[in-house]
Amino acid sequence: MLGGWLRGTGFLLSGLVLLGLATVAPANADGPGPEFKLLTDADDTFTSPDHQVRVEQYAKDMGDEGYLHQFWTFDDKHQHAVLLNAGENTELAGYAAGFRFSPDSQWLVRMQKLGAGYQTLFLYRRNRHEFSSATSKPLGDLAWDYFFGLPVSKTLHRDPKERDSLNHVQAVLIKGLRTITHG
Repeated sequence: MLGGWLRGTGFLLSGLVLLGLATVAPANADGPGPEFKLLTDADDTFTSPDHQVRVEQYAKDMGDEGYLHQFWTFDDKHQHAVLLNAGENTELAGYAAGFRFSPDSQWLVRMQKLGAGYQTLFLYRRNRHEFSSATSKPLGDLAWDYFFGLPVSKTLHRDPKERDSLNHVQAVLIKGLRTITHG
């Protein structure tokens, strides 16, 4: 009988501890840690057209690995910090990025340099003050997947087994492009 009471009490205490942890843990982080430094150049911060969201960039010196960048969104009161690139390393976030909002502030594109002559795009969707990834992989990869599925891509001289065998592959966002002319 005592063993049954201990098992029941232990189960109850475990449940209370888990409930306590769940209510204490924030849904979003408070912001970057002290080891990350805010980038302060004018072109490192971006504000949405509706002035409700701000993107800030932070960097941490990783020694021989270079810099690790974090991209955070905040609401207009600089609360509700949301990290856009959780889990990324210096291969994907080794450089500062450019950002563009859609005119209605519901979409965000990150233009990310990957290395010498390489760049990709990330697409994020807005839900109130938070942005989350809108695609399962970088938008740049999806664009290249589409291109390599077209007949015109078969004329490129590249290793068909290695998609990235082309030098200086980039997917870029062109602001203000209205029409495409064919010569």
